[in-house]
Amino acid sequence: MILKVQPDSSMTVKMVVLPLQPTANLYVDSCWLSSPIVQLGQALEFTLSIQNSSDKDAENVPVRLMLNGTQKAVTSLNIPAGQKLETTFSFTASESGWQKAAIKIADHPLNFDDDYYFSFEVKEKLRVLSISENTSPYLEALFSKDPFFEFVKSNANGVDYANFRNQDLISLAGSSSNIIWFK
Repeated sequence: MILKVQPDSSMTVKMVVLPLQPTANLYVDSCWLSSPIVQLGQALEFTLSIQNSSDKDAENVPVRLMLNGTQKAVTSLNIPAGQKLETTFSFTASESGWQKAAIKIADHPLNFDDDYYFSFEVKEKLRVLSISENTSPYLEALFSKDPFFEFVKSNANGVDYANFRNQDLISLAGSSSNIIWFK
């Protein structure tokens, strides 16, 4: 249903264009871990990139790294106008499983984008399955010496497919090519 509104002749409407006021804003552009595998009790480097979209330098901006609701690291940054700045935090994950993390910055007047949330998994062990006709001595040397890796070899003729869901990494080695699947 469309309503037709009749103009009111007793009112006069005038439009006024207001000039756009530049707004200073800082935001987390991106973040990444230094390693694709996060091990329990091992030091971890975490890098983040913060963008200053203002035409003024941002000085002494507090930046906090929160992990499962606990502050793990804090720093203060000076970010030049219109520039992007990278900084690195180091910390140790003290519990296994999925970790809820957040980067918190404080800038005004725009604060809706001051929190940047992400998650990552900390593993106690990484389960590796090697399936091949002839076991590669290189894969065995790579994974069997480190207690973090739970390395299992399987012959190509006797594969337990139901066990695939329990593996973190599966290596399929044939006579002409190798395929590695990482979950």
